[in-house]
Amino acid sequence: MSAGGLPVRGDLLPLWLPAGPPDDETRRAWEPVAYRVALGVELVAHLEPIVDAERLQTGFCVRSAELARIMADAVLSENVGARTGRAHPAMHQEEACDVILACHPGAPDEQVNHAVLAATKAAHAFFCAPR
Repeated sequence: MSAGGLPVRGDLLPLWLPAGPPDDETRRAWEPVAYRVALGVELVAHLEPIVDAERLQTGFCVRSAELARIMADAVLSENVGARTGRAHPAMHQEEACDVILACHPGAPDEQVNHAVLAATKAAHAFFCAPR
């Protein structure tokens, strides 16, 4: 399996999407996990975190649809579900400049850490690679 031509290692941590409109219990279970992912993305990867509690999406913004595609592929190569999207809460976006990360209600620490590590490695590979 590959992500944009990059090799994928191990079992994929899938991208979670609610089956329908989420109930209050699902939101309560998702929110602390999403904020932990967002905090990790900000503090460890030094990326702009996004938490969209309305649509239950968390990840980071890279301010470019093209860069978001590159970063999502890099995250996928680290075996974490990711996709591009428009996830800025309550804001109209011209382009899908956000990378949505795998995050599901009640995710254990290991999965949160894996999502943050994948975002960090993707950012490091892109922004810190010799040119």
